[in-house]
Parts: sequence; structure tokens; C-alpha cells
Amino acid sequence: MNLNICILTDSAATANRTRRTEEIRAFLGSAGCEISVVAFGPGRLREFFRATNRSDVVIAQISPRRSVIAALMIWKAKVVFELRDPLCDWVYHTGRLRKLVDVALLFAASTRGSAFLARSGLHLNLIERRLLGRKLALAPEFGVNSALVELLEQDAEPDESCVYCGNIYDDYYIAALNLVSSRLAVSLEWAGQFMYQPGRELDAAVRPHGVLTKEKAIELQLNAGTLVLVNSSGPEFIPSKLTELLCLGRPIIYVAKSHDRTAKFIDKLKIGIVFIAREMPEIRNSAVDLKDTISYRNIARVSQLARRLFGHERYHERLAEIVRVAVSGTNDNRP
Repeated sequence: MNLNICILTDSAATANRTRRTEEIRAFLGSAGCEISVVAFGPGRLREFFRATNRSDVVIAQISPRRSVIAALMIWKAKVVFELRDPLCDWVYHTGRLRKLVDVALLFAASTRGSAFLARSGLHLNLIERRLLGRKLALAPEFGVNSALVELLEQDAEPDESCVYCGNIYDDYYIAALNLVSSRLAVSLEWAGQFMYQPGRELDAAVRPHGVLTKEKAIELQLNAGTLVLVNSSGPEFIPSKLTELLCLGRPIIYVAKSHDRTAKFIDKLKIGIVFIAREMPEIRNSAVDLKDTISYRNIARVSQLARRLFGHERYHERLAEIVRVAVSGTNDNRP
């Protein structure tokens, strides 16, 4: 492509997020682009202006609101928004004033942005889809490095342990993990951190490992017998970690507030078991036999398919395609 591309990152990005940025940088660099990575935040504005002013394209990877603010400070370069969350995130942004601010920022983004790349499972409301129009592109979920999974899988020795790799965002997650450890009658290994001040405690059967590198997290999950997925949001939300778990090829224990699309998908293919929130007080002390519930043949087939569909490489290719469209100015990012 022979472009100068600046990737905007968060100054407080996690190690895994930083690694992902480096993978995108390497991929675009191999396509002939000159890549710079700049953290957007206090004390970094001079570096920000210097890098963006000499770039053809800026890829904003930071939170949606900060991405809009950054985009309004960029004069020449095309701006590609990589959306990790909705611009109008009304699950958390409640109240009329906050929603009006979201709509104003959405309008500014739709005017300044050349393209918007969102993962397929991201729940964008009708206002977002209408305003972004043909600038909006959907990409396969950013799953896992398939080559790394296949390499670590060679030495994996799955046991009966249960693993949840991810952060805890509210008390529903704590209740879900306590439920799973009780239902499966095993200790539950948890790798991650609290993203809020918890209002309840994890059971003693839940063993925290803290934050792990991506390699260690994949290794921990490949050596597990089952993997946990939690959805504390509404029925339209599809957890982004679903694709990663599908790639890893282990039974999924899914806890949600309703029998949503993810639950129906897991039930239909028999690749795991589903616990619904309203059942928690009733089923907490009854054990579950996985052998009567899941199909290991289906799990293996879905895993192979997911590695082809949701590997990093597919996402990188889609991002490169969106960058080319943004530069061409066609404003049509539909596949």
C-alpha cells in the first residue's frame, strides 16, 4: 500500500492490547506501509501532532469518546475508527444528558471519520448504523493466534479443571463464577482482575491467578476441561471472548441473564452447557454431568472452523482492506 500509518493507542494499554497493536503493526508493515504507534494522552500531544501530521491514515484504537476527540484534532490524515465499544453505549451511559452527548460525538465522528471497523458481535443501535452508513464495516471477531494455539496444544494435557480467563466487571460475574464452581464440583481457575470495587466475595473454590500474558492464558485454558463465558449485559450482546473459546476447542460453560443468541448457539451445537441467571438460587447445589450434555465431536469441528474464520490474520486482512478504502475515498466499506 505504501502509506504512512499512525496507530493511536492508550497510554495505559494492557500487555495483551499492546501485543495486539504490535501484531497489526507488523502485518501492515509487511504490506509496505510505514507504521508509527503513538499513545494519546496528557503529556503526549506534541508527539501526537507530529506523528498524525505526517501520516496518510490514523487508526484510532482507543475508547470511542477519546477517539472522537483525537479525530477532531487531526487536520490532514484520514481517520479509521477501530471500535471496541459502541459510540452510543447506552447500556452504561444512562440519562438524557449522557445520551445527548453520545449522539453529538457520534455525529462528529461520522463527519470526521473515513471508516469505522467494528467486530461482528458488537451491538450498535439503529442511530449509530444510520449515521455511520456505508462508512461502517464489520470484521470477524478478533479471536486468537491460530498458529500459537496449535503450537501450545501439542503439549496440552486437559484435566477436569474449569477456567475463566477474563476480567470481572460487576457482581453478576462473581455470582456466575461461584455458581459454576458449585455446579461442576471443581475448583475454578480465574485469570484476570476486578474492574470495579466488588460488593460480594468469590467462593473459596475460585482460585485467582492474576493477570496473565496471552500465551499463559491460552496455555491455562488448553489444559482445562471446561471454559467459562459470562454475559451480564442484555440479550443482544455477544461476548467478544466467545470466538476465542470456540478456537480453543473446550466445552463452554455459559452464564447469562436470558436464553440469548449465544445460549441458543451453544445449545444447538451441543458444545457446552448454559446457566440462566434466574435459575441461580434453584440449581446452585445440583451437580452437572457434561457427558450427557455435550458433543465432543462438534466441539472439535467448531474449533477447526473457528480458527480459520476468527484468527488474527482474517482481522488484519479486513483492517488493511478498510484502510485502502478510506484512502481511496469511496466511502463504501461493505464486503
